[in-house]
Amino acid sequence: MTSETFRSKKWGVFCHYLYGKQNGTGPENTRGFVTPWKECVEDFDCELLASQLSSIGAGYIIFTMQQGTRHFIAPNKTFEDMTGLRDGCSERDLVLDLYASLSRRGIDLFLYYTGDGMSRDPDPEAAKRFGYHGGVGGVISEDFVKMWSGPLKEYALRYGDKVAGWWFDGVYKEISYDDNKLSIFKNAVRAGNPEALVANNFYGCLHPGTQIDTSFEGTGYLRADFFQTIAPPTPLCDFTAGELVYFNAFPDPDRDWDALPHVLSFLGIPERPWEVYNGWGMRGCKYSPDYLAAYIGAFNRMGGVVTADMCLRRDGGFDEDQLRAMDKAARLLEKQEI
Repeated sequence: MTSETFRSKKWGVFCHYLYGKQNGTGPENTRGFVTPWKECVEDFDCELLASQLSSIGAGYIIFTMQQGTRHFIAPNKTFEDMTGLRDGCSERDLVLDLYASLSRRGIDLFLYYTGDGMSRDPDPEAAKRFGYHGGVGGVISEDFVKMWSGPLKEYALRYGDKVAGWWFDGVYKEISYDDNKLSIFKNAVRAGNPEALVANNFYGCLHPGTQIDTSFEGTGYLRADFFQTIAPPTPLCDFTAGELVYFNAFPDPDRDWDALPHVLSFLGIPERPWEVYNGWGMRGCKYSPDYLAAYIGAFNRMGGVVTADMCLRRDGGFDEDQLRAMDKAARLLEKQEI
């Protein structure tokens, strides 16, 4: 995929599909109880997901391959040989099934991969088997990045151009990521698809807004009254990672970036209003359809692309409030001249 093709998509959807969410104890688990991970992946209805995306006019989806644990959505021999773990990779190749359902509807597939390995795995010893001892926020070595790119390359070679691009999370400068380490990931995915687009979440969602840490009933939180801008891309980005807490930032017209302007934020409502950054994958919609249409339309006119994180159920369906909001917003967008 070229950057211009991606730009023409205008907007799409991001989904957190995770062991602790769709297979957890919350409302996203439509079975209501925890099962082995492979059963969770088997339950996923790709046709339901793709049909809902098509109904609201989404041009693409960014889907989690894994996030911080051993739980992958497809088999991976490299990972199993390196770790000896046999209960993490699903037996079903959900990526291939997703591609089959999405491609029939002209919807592109991007994948999400974390740069801090299994730092959040339920078994703290699991990450150590992979050579990473830092825990959440630990320092990343080049040797670790080379090892962690092994499973990534296996996936990239398997899927080829079925995967349009990759969004790398947790590749923060605070844990010592740099251009050299980021290039290892980009080379891995480009081995399978030379035109794969890449975004590196190098700064996170709070750059360079004003962060105010305080305490409420013993819980740290971030006040909502801060200004956001879109973090600059690394030299290896094809599009900006663009993670935001709110859909309220726009591309800086005075900056000349090689990367395509792109933003990513969530529709969900945090359970605790003061934890403004905890709406990822949550239910409900904190924006009106009019606001979403106005924001996406303006961002598109400035040459960028917008991705909305939506709450996904175990069965592959979306939160109904968010689905209705995006459907109405899409219809309003159709009336705009972009």
